[in-house]
Amino acid sequence: MVTSSDLAPFWELLETSFPLAGPKKHLAERLGSDLAALLEKGGILSYVGQADTYPCPQPGGPACPRQVVHHSDGRITAVCGNDPPECEDVELTATDIEILGVSPTRLCEALRDLLSLGGKAETVSDLNRVFQVGVRLSGPATRQAVYFAARCSADDYGLLLDILRSRHGAEAFHLLIPTDHFISEETIRAAAERSVGVVPLAELVNMDGSGALVIDIDPADVFTLRPSAPDVTACVFERKGQKWRVVFDGKESYVDHSNGVLYIAELLRQPDVALSAADLRDAISGRPKHWTSPGMKASDEEALLSYRRRFEDILEGLEEAKRNNDAGRAEKLEEQKARLADEVKKTQGLGGKSRKLGDDVKRARTTISNAIGRAFANIEKAHPALGAHFRACVRLGSRPIYQPGRAMIWTVST
Repeated sequence: MVTSSDLAPFWELLETSFPLAGPKKHLAERLGSDLAALLEKGGILSYVGQADTYPCPQPGGPACPRQVVHHSDGRITAVCGNDPPECEDVELTATDIEILGVSPTRLCEALRDLLSLGGKAETVSDLNRVFQVGVRLSGPATRQAVYFAARCSADDYGLLLDILRSRHGAEAFHLLIPTDHFISEETIRAAAERSVGVVPLAELVNMDGSGALVIDIDPADVFTLRPSAPDVTACVFERKGQKWRVVFDGKESYVDHSNGVLYIAELLRQPDVALSAADLRDAISGRPKHWTSPGMKASDEEALLSYRRRFEDILEGLEEAKRNNDAGRAEKLEEQKARLADEVKKTQGLGGKSRKLGDDVKRARTTISNAIGRAFANIEKAHPALGAHFRACVRLGSRPIYQPGRAMIWTVST
């Protein structure tokens, strides 16, 4: 039996050269003649056509590479088209110019049968080089789509997972990939936490002597495997008078107290939660959760709170539109912001408050962003690794958020 480790050259080449195709002789050199023959025997590599050119040893002329000529007597030669010729004619066989390739649909059909999936193996028409292998029936009324794709960068895999998640919402699905060379364990683990299975085939799939794909475990277990529980990083962020004791990555340091550090502490209490900049400011100052004035009716207070939240949403959308150079969306959001200001002015009991409301939101965003930025700089001096972690994982703006991207337990004391 050819084991999965012996198939490694195939999976690696497929991932970096997808869809894989080339002269039979060339593929045999890259994969090894035995493996190439076995893949062809099993139908994974199949005939695509014949090449009409043949490589030159030292290409350089305008008519390179050599042209393949079929003679009436059955001979095949590669002829240099330059005048005068720069390469000698080469006698070829049919095998020398035969092109083999991997049919993605045929590969997906083989994987579908191997993994006992239902449905039809087919191209996902509106996604580039993404294929649906089939459907996993995990219960009487539960159908989980199984996809196959090959990418050669972590960013590309991350983008594809985001696209598929946006389509499936809370529904579980699975993505088969050739290897784990271009995707991190952290990404696989994070996907699993969202009921998305990422399955590197090189870890599971073998090939027997007939060229058939086989696996050594129950096919159902392929989709129930989950990454082992990650090591949980225990960290400390506690106030000691006018100093803060921080423990991160096994190192303890002390940082001077500031409002920026207080804002960071509040974000650490609620990881992966986008907090309103104004509410974050109010939370550490002990002020009410929204702006009010003496004698204001409770109904007016609630209206102001609603307006402020809408204003924050618009500001966040504007920031995103500007980052993406989306002038059309930015213009629409500016119009919404102006209409909201007019709406506040016209609302009974709130006259004159719209400018103050907008100023309040903008001021909170600027104040918090600047304070946290200064805190980052101070933390970096005392604990460079923690400073770098915060810069990578804290997003500022109208809705600051701390997204560590891994399992972490913070002990926070203010």
